[in-house]
Amino acid sequence: AIQADGRIECEPCDGRGWLLCDFCKGQKTNIKSETNRIYRRCPSCKAVGYLLCTKCKVYKCVTYPDQSDGQF
Repeated sequence: AIQADGRIECEPCDGRGWLLCDFCKGQKTNIKSETNRIYRRCPSCKAVGYLLCTKCKVYKCVTYPDQSDGQF
Protein backbone atom coordinates (compact mmCIF):
# COMPACT_ATOMS: atom_id res chain seq x y z
CA ALA A 1 0.00 0.00 0.00
CA ILE A 2 1.38 3.40 -0.95
CA GLN A 3 0.74 6.22 1.49
CA ALA A 4 -0.03 9.82 0.51
CA ASP A 5 3.39 10.97 1.72
CA GLY A 6 5.18 8.55 -0.62
CA ARG A 7 5.99 5.76 1.85
CA ILE A 8 5.49 2.18 0.74
CA GLU A 9 4.32 -0.11 3.52
CA CYS A 10 4.47 -3.90 3.57
CA GLU A 11 1.04 -5.21 2.58
CA PRO A 12 0.81 -8.40 4.72
CA CYS A 13 1.51 -6.54 7.98
CA ASP A 14 0.36 -3.03 6.97
CA GLY A 15 3.70 -1.61 8.06
CA ARG A 16 3.51 -2.97 11.61
CA GLY A 17 6.30 -5.53 11.10
CA TRP A 18 4.40 -8.33 12.85
CA LEU A 19 1.46 -10.66 12.28
CA LEU A 20 -0.86 -12.32 14.77
CA CYS A 21 0.30 -15.88 15.42
CA ASP A 22 -1.71 -18.31 13.28
CA PHE A 23 -1.31 -21.14 15.77
CA CYS A 24 -2.51 -19.49 19.00
CA LYS A 25 -4.33 -16.45 17.51
CA GLY A 26 -2.63 -14.26 20.13
CA GLN A 27 -3.72 -16.42 23.09
CA LYS A 28 -0.05 -17.25 23.95
CA THR A 29 -0.60 -19.97 26.59
CA ASN A 30 -2.66 -23.14 27.14
CA ILE A 31 -3.13 -23.71 23.43
CA LYS A 32 -5.06 -26.70 22.13
CA SER A 33 -3.82 -28.06 18.80
CA GLU A 34 -5.90 -29.77 16.12
CA THR A 35 -4.78 -33.13 17.55
CA ASN A 36 -6.14 -32.08 21.00
CA ARG A 37 -2.65 -31.72 22.45
CA ILE A 38 -2.45 -28.84 24.94
CA TYR A 39 0.63 -26.64 24.97
CA ARG A 40 1.42 -24.50 28.02
CA ARG A 41 3.25 -22.05 25.74
CA CYS A 42 2.58 -21.62 22.06
CA PRO A 43 5.32 -23.51 20.17
CA SER A 44 5.03 -21.24 17.15
CA CYS A 45 5.42 -17.76 18.71
CA LYS A 46 7.01 -18.86 22.02
CA ALA A 47 4.13 -17.28 23.99
CA VAL A 48 4.58 -13.84 22.44
CA GLY A 49 1.28 -13.86 20.52
CA TYR A 50 2.69 -12.53 17.28
CA LEU A 51 5.40 -13.32 14.73
CA LEU A 52 7.68 -11.15 12.66
CA CYS A 53 6.23 -10.51 9.23
CA THR A 54 7.61 -13.13 6.86
CA LYS A 55 7.74 -10.67 3.97
CA CYS A 56 9.62 -7.75 5.50
CA LYS A 57 11.04 -9.38 8.67
CA VAL A 58 11.44 -6.11 10.56
CA TYR A 59 9.54 -4.14 13.16
CA LYS A 60 7.81 -0.97 11.93
CA CYS A 61 8.64 -1.69 8.32
CA VAL A 62 8.58 1.22 5.93
CA THR A 63 10.58 1.34 2.73
CA TYR A 64 11.11 4.21 0.39
CA PRO A 65 11.44 3.79 -3.37
CA ASP A 66 14.67 4.76 -5.05
CA GLN A 67 15.96 4.89 -8.58
CA SER A 68 17.33 1.32 -8.49
CA ASP A 69 13.92 -0.37 -8.11
CA GLY A 70 12.41 1.45 -11.09
CA GLN A 71 9.45 2.93 -9.22
CA PHE A 72 9.94 6.60 -8.65
